[in-house]
Amino acid sequence: MMKAPLTASVATLAGDGRVGFRDGPALQAQFLLPTALAYDRAGRLLIVDQGAQRIRLLSHGIVSTVAGSGSVVSDGSYVAGGYRDGPALQARFDEPAGVAVTPDGTLYVADELNRCIRRIKSGVVSTFAGVPQKQGAADGAGTTARFTYPRAIAADADGNLYVADYTIGIRKIDGQGNVTTLSLPLNANKRFVGVSTFGSGSGLSVFAVDNAGGVYRYRPAHDPELYSFGRVDPQLYGISATSEDGYVATDPRASVIRSIRLPQPPFVGHVTDVVIAGTALENGADAAGYRDGSAYQARFYNPFGIATQRGTVVIADTGNRRLRSMPLPDLRGPLTLGSPELAPDAAHYRILYIGLSHAFYETGWSDSIPGRIESKLAADQTRLGLRRPPRVSVVRIDGGRLNAIDDFIDSSASDGQVDLVILSIVPEAVFGVNVPSGTTNPAPIAQAMLRELDAKLRASRTRLFVFLMPDSIISPVDAGGDTDPPPQNFNQSYLAYQRAAVDVVRGAGVPSYAALDDVLAYERAGDRRLPLWIFVDRHPSSAGREFMAAEIVSQLSRLRPWTGK
Repeated sequence: MMKAPLTASVATLAGDGRVGFRDGPALQAQFLLPTALAYDRAGRLLIVDQGAQRIRLLSHGIVSTVAGSGSVVSDGSYVAGGYRDGPALQARFDEPAGVAVTPDGTLYVADELNRCIRRIKSGVVSTFAGVPQKQGAADGAGTTARFTYPRAIAADADGNLYVADYTIGIRKIDGQGNVTTLSLPLNANKRFVGVSTFGSGSGLSVFAVDNAGGVYRYRPAHDPELYSFGRVDPQLYGISATSEDGYVATDPRASVIRSIRLPQPPFVGHVTDVVIAGTALENGADAAGYRDGSAYQARFYNPFGIATQRGTVVIADTGNRRLRSMPLPDLRGPLTLGSPELAPDAAHYRILYIGLSHAFYETGWSDSIPGRIESKLAADQTRLGLRRPPRVSVVRIDGGRLNAIDDFIDSSASDGQVDLVILSIVPEAVFGVNVPSGTTNPAPIAQAMLRELDAKLRASRTRLFVFLMPDSIISPVDAGGDTDPPPQNFNQSYLAYQRAAVDVVRGAGVPSYAALDDVLAYERAGDRRLPLWIFVDRHPSSAGREFMAAEIVSQLSRLRPWTGK
């Protein structure tokens, strides 16, 4: 897990933090236990106040009650649950846990302890699916179906509902109220707590998380069942989809907000988890608190619900009994096959940053090497003579060597749709090229590949710049990659290996920069403070990403490959 640097600030949107129930101006309103959020089609924010057994609304700075009733108990901490259909402000709920809005504006509530799905339409609450207080796992139409603990609910753009039914699975409810249960992989944990959707029709993605960090996605047009991507360390709860392969999520255990990106086959092979607000400590209780301000100075207390709209993230900060908001950070990441990011774009100077896993590893866009390159070039665009604003895209090919990278560029980036290709490689990629049988020296093969690639790109008016990043183990301080003690004379032999890779790249005669000597100078500097690599890893740290990006931009500023384009 890494952090993505943000200039955005977290601000309190509603709630004065005191335990209570009060409608009115947002910052004077009181919540008993806000746990789930959803936007309606008019951009108003629906709030599940579970402690008050109500659905509430934030619109134009005013909090009001949409549905639910019941008196606060004598100590003022909660409202007793119940069940009643009818006029919305007379209806009763028992631990409402989620709310969703379909395209026609109808509200649906996952009424957890009543074990049913309620509908709010035209000011009236009715039971849409399931039978109050009758638990089970039966599929069927409307009230013939049974739910156990409907804990979260989401609507897709086609009017279908998806319910995280704790201990059962993910249930789908179509517009007519027919309930079906999505197929699960063997041994799946059925304790789902969060669900969200993105897209519609053949492009629909349904995301789900369970109470043990399990990450799932269902794509009706592609998948026969809910597909498991394994587990992540965080204990995710509320989720809100932001793309076909990612979402933002609350982590109540660590009291932080995260961005989760699923693998992008055939390139990226694992789930990426980045903290976008709060600070993740080993003991989440130590990170909990209440503070507005810059993303990593802000503090949350057991955040549960989350919703996104028009570039804004809103969080149900449950423990603080407030709603908090922040701008949605730039969530760009590695491209997938067929991504529209590779389409021609005459409005920008297009740069494709391509490499192995170190090109974009456990980071957000703004903290990544390509993200930092883009921001640095944009900040100095006039002086550098860049006539168009820069736009950087990144392709990451896990486990690939120079051959795999060359194949991708040849098939997807050699027809002039980008202006500059930054080929980011490490010594392992240089010496790991495929060589003919009987050949023992890969260096001439690697050099020939770089020359041929440079010629192909130039023929399509695309420039090539090769960046050779050192491997991480260059000193005992940056001893990443292995926990075993290094062999005798390890540093000397490994440095010789890395210098040999520098000679190969420089000998190819293409525009390039090898960072080894500058990294060694940084290592030996007396004022050195931050390691350039993640401990026990082979990927650059945040300081390392800043260092590499700054060096690359310095070289590009000297070469100015955009001249004449």
